[in-house]
Amino acid sequence: MDQGFLPQHGDREPQVTGRKVVRYAGELDPSFMFSYQPHHSTPKDKMSTSLKMSHSSPTTHQRSSSPSARRSLSPALARRPGSPSRNGASNRSPIKQYPAQHESDTIQKQRRELQLLIAELKDRDRELNEMATTHQKQLLAWEEDRQRILTLEQKCYRQEGELHSRGEQIKGLTAQLKMLESDGSNKSSALESTQDQLRRISEKHSHTQLHLQELEEKNSTLNGSLMDLSSTVGELEAREQELLTMLKLKDKDLVEASNHISELSTKLKKLDFQFRECQRSAADAKKSAAEWKQKCADAKQEGEKLKNELTKQQTENEEQYIELQKARQEITDLKNDAALASEREKRKDQLIELQRSKQERADAELTSLRQLYERQQRDLSLLHLNLESSKDLIAKQQASLESSPSSRPASRVSIHSSPSKSPQKYRSATSLEDKHSSLLNALDSDITGIVNGEDFSLPAARDQDASPTSKLHRLLTESRQMVQSLERSTLPPYVSRMDRSRTSDKSETE
Repeated sequence: MDQGFLPQHGDREPQVTGRKVVRYAGELDPSFMFSYQPHHSTPKDKMSTSLKMSHSSPTTHQRSSSPSARRSLSPALARRPGSPSRNGASNRSPIKQYPAQHESDTIQKQRRELQLLIAELKDRDRELNEMATTHQKQLLAWEEDRQRILTLEQKCYRQEGELHSRGEQIKGLTAQLKMLESDGSNKSSALESTQDQLRRISEKHSHTQLHLQELEEKNSTLNGSLMDLSSTVGELEAREQELLTMLKLKDKDLVEASNHISELSTKLKKLDFQFRECQRSAADAKKSAAEWKQKCADAKQEGEKLKNELTKQQTENEEQYIELQKARQEITDLKNDAALASEREKRKDQLIELQRSKQERADAELTSLRQLYERQQRDLSLLHLNLESSKDLIAKQQASLESSPSSRPASRVSIHSSPSKSPQKYRSATSLEDKHSSLLNALDSDITGIVNGEDFSLPAARDQDASPTSKLHRLLTESRQMVQSLERSTLPPYVSRMDRSRTSDKSETE
């Protein structure tokens, strides 16, 4: 965010002035205080007890400072001829003094109540924001722990299976070791016996080598005879297979010949019967020949007609072929349109993703704007405190002027002139406060509209009007100007000079 939108007065700590601690909370018009009913975020019994405690504590201080408050809040009483400022404190009537004191007490009580309520609302808002952030962090941590637990469970299952298999392998190996130990003892005894047997076998081996040489000579002769016999056996088997195939073919030929003979006999019988029928039909054929000639002429005429119909059908087929080509072109066009539609859908998805990223950026800007809004509210609370301090200074000046006996006429003139100036300042301050409150309400409505998605749901309206961020920046600049004008109108000259010097120093350092 730009630093131009930050307030000139930074975050300040609460100031301790004399008897009471001044808190940063806005004060409102007394006429608005009587009709204001705040919405309690806490239960009513807790709020009522806290308010009763706040009412009971500051009453002694208000009663002690009631004369100065009476003078500052009721300047019209000083103009009356029988006012207590001219006739002295001994001539004041208790009937007129009581309602003014009661009104000032109620106004101050309601102001303090409103300050406490605003402070509680701010604390609750901060608590809710902190709880939301902590809740999100807990959810993220819970998901990470859940994924870690799942991975660890899978690893545990795998390792348990491996442990089970390794345990079974160890059991098998222990059994094998026991068997090997028993086998080793048996083998040691068997080695001794085998050594004796080897000696015997070595003696037998010398005898068997001689016998093997004789057997090899016999084997070579037998191999030659086996080769001759195997060749003769193969030739005989091939001859046997050829003979079997010849016999099968001859059997098939005999079956076919017998079938052919039976068919020929049946055909001869049929031909004899047909010959007789042909002789009979020859006479009929001569008669029908004339009829067929006439039919042939009719058939020629029909053939010419069919040729004409064929030519017509060929022309129709050509037209249908042209229509098929057109339909194929339309199908290709439709395929291209479908591809374009798929590309459009992809682009729409990309646009939706871009809008989501824009919405995230707008949310980040809104958070920064909320921080600026809170800082401006703090500046307003400072301005209200400055207003109260200026009013106290005016009341002290009036009291000092009234107490001095030598400058009574001058004090009267100043008393008559000061109430005329102070209401103007008060009215200007209240008008500026009303304007600033209206701007802040508009800013709140814009922020809530943006958060609820009112501006993002209408892209056409967004193109016609300005963007929501520009509206918020404009409202912030207007509120900043209102705060500066409020400072200039309410602060005394020496305080305004000090603030100007501070702002100039800050701008130079920046």
